[in-house]
Amino acid sequence: MEEVERKALGSFKGRVPSHWYRYVDDTWVKIKTQEVESFTAHINAVDKNIKFTREDTKDNWLPFLDCAVHIEENGKLNIEIYRKPPHTDQYLLFDSHHPLEHKLGVIRTLHHRAEHVPSKPEGKKKEHTHVKEALKTCGYPKWTFLKSAKRHRKEDQTPAKEDKKDRRNNIVIPYVAGVSEKLRRVFSKHDIPVHFRPSNTLRQKLVHPKDKTPKHKLNNVLYAVQCSEECPDLYIGETKQPLHKCMAQHRRATSTGQDSAVHLHLKDKGHSFEDANVHILDREDRWFERGVKEAIYVHCERPSLNRGGGLRHQLSAIYNPVLRSLPRPVQTSTSWNAPIIWEGMFDPNLFDQKHIGEKSSVALTVFAVGRYLDAYLKTFLTSAKQHFMLGLPVTYYVFTDSPEKVPNITLASERQDISMMRIRTISEAIQSEIRHKFRYVFCFDVDQEFKGRFGSEALGDSVALLHAHYYKLPKARFTYDRNPKSKAFMETRDFYYHAAIFGGTWQNVKHLVDACYLAIMEDEINDVEALWHDESHLNKYFWIHKPSRLLSPEYCWDQSI
Repeated sequence: MEEVERKALGSFKGRVPSHWYRYVDDTWVKIKTQEVESFTAHINAVDKNIKFTREDTKDNWLPFLDCAVHIEENGKLNIEIYRKPPHTDQYLLFDSHHPLEHKLGVIRTLHHRAEHVPSKPEGKKKEHTHVKEALKTCGYPKWTFLKSAKRHRKEDQTPAKEDKKDRRNNIVIPYVAGVSEKLRRVFSKHDIPVHFRPSNTLRQKLVHPKDKTPKHKLNNVLYAVQCSEECPDLYIGETKQPLHKCMAQHRRATSTGQDSAVHLHLKDKGHSFEDANVHILDREDRWFERGVKEAIYVHCERPSLNRGGGLRHQLSAIYNPVLRSLPRPVQTSTSWNAPIIWEGMFDPNLFDQKHIGEKSSVALTVFAVGRYLDAYLKTFLTSAKQHFMLGLPVTYYVFTDSPEKVPNITLASERQDISMMRIRTISEAIQSEIRHKFRYVFCFDVDQEFKGRFGSEALGDSVALLHAHYYKLPKARFTYDRNPKSKAFMETRDFYYHAAIFGGTWQNVKHLVDACYLAIMEDEINDVEALWHDESHLNKYFWIHKPSRLLSPEYCWDQSI
């Protein structure tokens, strides 16, 4: 670029620009008006591969490097912040899974620009106000501005340390809310600076300059083979080859007689597996590191088909306490990008502050009829008040067949009638009262006890609970209703949901219960009863209308998870 500039400025026959300031590909030029057209044509003729576009001043102002430069009557320049027309003031959302320091950094950066770019006090004040309003729209509470300003003042007052001989090298770790902060505190005791990086970003999800490599062509992977039959057996391995070649080797016998564990299982059991049931656990180009990762996955998952001597890297027993404390690898999002909420994968304070600021309110509905009233209701309500949506206004709607309870309902004799009555009653309660007072509704079975936080992280437009029993099983074993005559009929799908808990905004919950009620009524007219009653219909509904948020089986407090 410097060569093009040198040639253009040196060979121009007219009056060359009196000012020429370039930053990368943006150039500020001051030139006589009568020379503008001829100089533009001249510089674009220097190199056929480099062409300049031009933007002239309008009403004595010109945008340059995100600045709006105004030429005043006295010839002085007044500089303000410039935003292009498509600009949306969309910054890092406060409830996104990023370190708090990154969010405070957004505030500091924008306020630093507001303080140092505008040339006049009124311009600075205008920009500070704009930044604050834009960040409030992105969910930033008032305390973050105070905290950012306090940290900024502290950094300005802290003298720079001259002696850096004993300073340790920085380390960068993936950010996991609630975990990374604890690691930093441990490292800080040893004077090791720790920085965080987000593990998932929009750039990773949305920006793909190349076509995605099909799964069967991926190489240097760690993989898990799940038997396609109604069989829980699992094999974990690693390969440098494309995945489809490795799977072909698993399916056939070898000439040496040292057949793979997968091949022997298929042969002995008469089973099979599909490539669709092969899951990529990780990718690792380095041979040694790939072997270590394989050993870690095998140690944590205990796959039934892996033979003891099949690993090329044996982990020392010294790592056992660490590996035992690791959470099992879990799925954290769905194919339609709905989050799956697991303990330790979110910052509860951020969710609580967000929903308190939004004045979110919750209605909890629970049915306690027959023997369930005496057996479970007291425990349910006592534990719910200890753990459910603490800090938010919650009202409990208890539906019972006991005369001293309201509203009073008549208990039917058949399970399908009870299911139909339950969802109809929820719909009527939403229509008559809940929709006027609450934003969210959660519906519970009474035979459960809250044993941990069930907080605002669970709030969403449409919320479903993964069934604790079926979560680990092959999809072929999901107990959907296979009767084509039932409105709940469906083939094998992605998840199996538990009807013990579901929720969302009152609009979505009403739509769900109304749809299930109509389906149950149609089944009753046709003398059909779904396999698992309302749960079967709920699974059919969530297959058609995908939930926006999934709760992990932990929310049913299964201690084996």
